[in-house]
Amino acid sequence: ILLEGECNTTGFPFARFTCEKPGTVDIVRSEILTPDGDFAYNHNTVTRLHVPAGTWNFTAMEAGVARWLKLYFRGTGTVTLHAAGMLVHEYPDAHRASFLCSDGDVNRLYDAAKRTLLCNTQDIFMDCPDRERGGWLCDSLWTARAAAMLLGDTRVEREFLETFLLTPADGMFRGFFPETYPGSKADYAAMTGITTWSFWLMCELCEYVRRTGDTALRDRFADRVAAFVDGSRSFLGQSGLLERLPWLFIDWSVSNYGEYQTPISVPANALYAYTLAALGRLYTRSDWCAEGERMRGILRAAVLDGRLPETVRTIPDSLERHPDGRLHGRGRCSETGIATCLWADLFAPGELPALDAAFRDCMGFSPRFAPDPEIGRSQLFIGLCIRLDALARRGCYDRLYGELNALYLPQLREGPGTLWESVCMENSSRCHGFTSHAGVHLVRDVLGLGEPDGLDRTLTVAPHPCGLRWARGTLDLPEGVAAVSWRYDGDSFSMSCQIPDGYEVRICPPREVGMLEPGRVHITVNGREIR
Repeated sequence: ILLEGECNTTGFPFARFTCEKPGTVDIVRSEILTPDGDFAYNHNTVTRLHVPAGTWNFTAMEAGVARWLKLYFRGTGTVTLHAAGMLVHEYPDAHRASFLCSDGDVNRLYDAAKRTLLCNTQDIFMDCPDRERGGWLCDSLWTARAAAMLLGDTRVEREFLETFLLTPADGMFRGFFPETYPGSKADYAAMTGITTWSFWLMCELCEYVRRTGDTALRDRFADRVAAFVDGSRSFLGQSGLLERLPWLFIDWSVSNYGEYQTPISVPANALYAYTLAALGRLYTRSDWCAEGERMRGILRAAVLDGRLPETVRTIPDSLERHPDGRLHGRGRCSETGIATCLWADLFAPGELPALDAAFRDCMGFSPRFAPDPEIGRSQLFIGLCIRLDALARRGCYDRLYGELNALYLPQLREGPGTLWESVCMENSSRCHGFTSHAGVHLVRDVLGLGEPDGLDRTLTVAPHPCGLRWARGTLDLPEGVAAVSWRYDGDSFSMSCQIPDGYEVRICPPREVGMLEPGRVHITVNGREIR
């Protein structure tokens, strides 16, 4: 018996049935069907029951995710199935945020991003609700942004951060943080897992404090963060960069191969320099800021390698020191390595114009022009996610919007109404928490309703129509509802913003507005028209 739900649901499978004879009942749950529409029996999670004859009401004790349930009855004679389904066990949606636009497919993408988020949120942000159900660093930065923008809720993020910051520095490998919770290592003093995940955790901490103004959490764990910085700096070598950093993860692609990472990983060092400077600003540590800028200068010089900036078209994934002491690239390049460096502001937009053009048009999931065969392609985890955010940071909104649709809309056509871990259908989770960040791009970058700044008490509104005729959305903040609604028909632009008291609003009209006559542009904030 095959049962289909409307979309993926996290919960406990249940069934009520009557069997004529004793036998075996398998309850199998799945988030996908095979490409030809069959149920992949040996690919999914099964609960096996050995039942006597009679009527039975069973609910599993272990939660998981499913859109499809299939029940197999063996040896049971005549069977009557009275009920079956999933007892929902997900984070509640209080409907404190909304998004709607003129494109129905894009609205479906927003709904899928929120569904993915709800399925993967409990007391932590989960990797996925079935295979691992762990709270992984790196994933959490993207999922936490989604929780703030799609749910208007930062409570789980605070508890998630606290869980990792409470780990004792002297019990961890050089003060790093465990890669996941619940823990997965027998001895954390010998190995905490992926080291670069701790860099992403520190980026998330900086973003969380900026987003919420929660300086109490920042100050409470100042010593723990300092212990991490001290421990991580122990990997600084003669080059002035982190050398032979163990257990790196850049992306599920060639960027994770050894020859792309050793002896000096450029993306890992770029991310670390960015993290160190961000922590320096968070804790008013000028020495951390200076260290981050010093490392950034070394990396920039090694990437340029004496060339004119306008001639540079790529960034090497790894460096090595020559006998003369100079750093040179090892000839291995990947899209994710480049995306990570640009995300980490190693080079500002316009500094390397040839690289900017190549990154925008010749890389990613759906490049406009043929990609360079010497540059390793990205996977969705985590390279394409970094790329999309880097495109936003560099103002390439039309490109970002096109790639969002090209990457995620086929996933909605294929299956469970949630977003996947990988671009490959055959071997990935179809409900992976970090991909809910797609909704952040729709709210923050297309609608233009930015994340609130809880420290400066500012809110930026910067819409980018990307071919849409209209969009509107809301976000419920502690001080009240923030709302943005705009319309653009090519000849006129109008936008209405409602901003809670206590926030200063910064309006950044879309570039299309600059081509319109002043009388065809109307922007109001809290009912008052502005110029």
